[in-house]
Amino acid sequence: IYTTLSGGLDSTLSLALLRKSLGPEVKIITFTMGGNEEHPDIKYGRLAAKTFKTEHHEFIPTPNEIHDGLDDFKKDRPDEDLGKAVLRGSFDVYLLYKYLSHFRPKTVIVHDGIDEQMGGYWEHRNKRMSEDERKEKFRIFWGKLKSEHLDGLIKTSQRFGIHLLFPYLDEELVGFIARIPVKDRVIEEIGKIPLREIASELKVPKGIISRRKR
Repeated sequence: IYTTLSGGLDSTLSLALLRKSLGPEVKIITFTMGGNEEHPDIKYGRLAAKTFKTEHHEFIPTPNEIHDGLDDFKKDRPDEDLGKAVLRGSFDVYLLYKYLSHFRPKTVIVHDGIDEQMGGYWEHRNKRMSEDERKEKFRIFWGKLKSEHLDGLIKTSQRFGIHLLFPYLDEELVGFIARIPVKDRVIEEIGKIPLREIASELKVPKGIISRRKR
């Protein structure tokens, strides 16, 4: 089982659920990317991997890997603005999947889509918003998910021959979450309230549950 692991609530909860359902003997291979040893994703990813006993790999790109990745990116996507790709993080994703491809996984589990459903962005949590305004923010972010996140991610994974699984976009789960009142998903500056409760039950480290979004 291959899965990305940022050390945030979403990916760590997914890992906890995997480990609970598969048992201790199944091999789970996790991948975390960060800019240096002190990057929060590296530190929390390491904690999550240790807690749930995975074969863990950390990718801290070297200057040469970044340089080569830029050359490859420009060849693959000559019409894309490189500066915007760096700012949006799509180049980071490209680097990660280039690294992942060396392990030859057929399928990788990823965790996109749950921020949009559970109020993971700062704009979901503005305490000055009315309930109707907050609901509208949920609609706006959900509407942008495919074009601004999923399409580019899938394009990159296909470039490296990797199929993606999106457990948080399972149709039944999306329908279930849609029935949870917005006020029970996010309260002012705290989002993903149901996820935090489930994560606590599954022994996700408290530091990860309370970790602030970068």
